[in-house]
This record gives sequence, C-alpha cells and structure tokens, in this order.
Amino acid sequence: MIQLERKPTTVNIIQVYASTADSLEEEAEKFYDDLENALSITKSFEITIIMGDFNAKVGEEISPVTGNYGLGSRNNRGEKLIEFYQHKDLIIGNTFFKQPKRRLCTWKAPDDPENVVICIQIDYFLVNRRFRNALKSTKTYPGADANTDHILLITTINLKFKRIAKPIKKQRLNLMALRREKTRIKLRGGGIENKIKTLSKDLNDSGSMDQDWELVKQMLLSKRKLEKYLDLMK
Repeated sequence: MIQLERKPTTVNIIQVYASTADSLEEEAEKFYDDLENALSITKSFEITIIMGDFNAKVGEEISPVTGNYGLGSRNNRGEKLIEFYQHKDLIIGNTFFKQPKRRLCTWKAPDDPENVVICIQIDYFLVNRRFRNALKSTKTYPGADANTDHILLITTINLKFKRIAKPIKKQRLNLMALRREKTRIKLRGGGIENKIKTLSKDLNDSGSMDQDWELVKQMLLSKRKLEKYLDLMK
C-alpha cells in the first residue's frame, strides 16, 4: 500500500495478491483481515484504489459492486469478494465497461492438455463508488509481451483535484497604538488631514469628472477613517 498526499484529499493505492481457490479457507480469511487493516487507515472521503490478483470469479451476475459486463460464472470466493467490497462501498471497474470477452479475460491456463483455452477473470481494479465517474476505461491487453500467465490489465482514471481558495486575511487595526501620544498627535495634526488637503488641491486642478469623483471618494474614505480614530481616542 502507498499513500499519495494530494490536495484536497489523499490517494490510497493498495496492491493485492489473494490465495488461490485450492488454499485453505483460513488463508482466505487472513487475506481479508490484512486488507481490512490496510483500509482501516484510510478515510471515506479519500480516493482508494485496490488492484491485483484476487483469485475470485465474480461472474456475469449483476450486484451492487459489479457492473453488467462480468465474465463467466461466480464462485464462492467471488461471493466473498462482493460481500466485502459492498460493505466498503467500492465497485469493480472491470465489469462496468462493455468489451469483447478477450478484453475481459485476465488469466489463461498455461498448458491445457485438451488444447482448450481456459480464460477467466480473476484480476480486478476497484475504486470508491463516489469516484465511479472518474473511471474512463478498464480492459486487458492480450498482446502484451509479458512472461506471465496473467494478462495485462490497464485502467484509465481521470481524477480532478479542486483548487483550494486561499482565505483572505482581514486587516486588523492596531488599537493599542492609539494609547501612545505620538500616534494620537500624528492622526490629529498630520497624516490624514494633510492627505485630505492634498486631495482637495488636486480636485481643484483636475479637469476630468471621473478623476474628480475618484478624488472625492478618497477624501470621504480618509475622513471617515480619521473620525473613527478620533472617536476611539475619546
């Protein structure tokens, strides 16, 4: 399992390999216990992807976890897989896309004595149901050059991360500064009043109505600030 720290949410990727159908039931139980432990450190709002060899056949039967395009018949391990992931609100991506059967098959029997090709679906790609629309494609590539009896399974998933708006910091007035005599003298005798006088002179020299209005607006805002400060000093 790896966790990719993203904003606004983390992406969890879990690679699995389940025991085969010939193994003891205790081994299958341990597999789901280990998977439960891995999922326990994830959050429901995070993106969780589980992929790998589950050694289970979910078949063509439709369920809340599977889509309409499974392959073959469901076995007991498939029932257990569906039950587990339905509880975790995950869906199997392989079964949600209509493909030729050769693109649904994930494992071929390496040497069949009767020369009959046995092709089943036991590898899966799962994701949270809430991110179902992010899945764009899930299919196998039978022609891939790989030294394995499994067939390469590729999923295209498009995850869009929203930008987080940075909070606007509110400008706070340093009211404690008004206790200092130097600050009060500056406000009364210099700063803002001088600025208003300067703006008044500019208003007389201006020949544009738009510029006059902008100057008047600045004068009014400056006067209000001055009155506010003087009121606080009373």
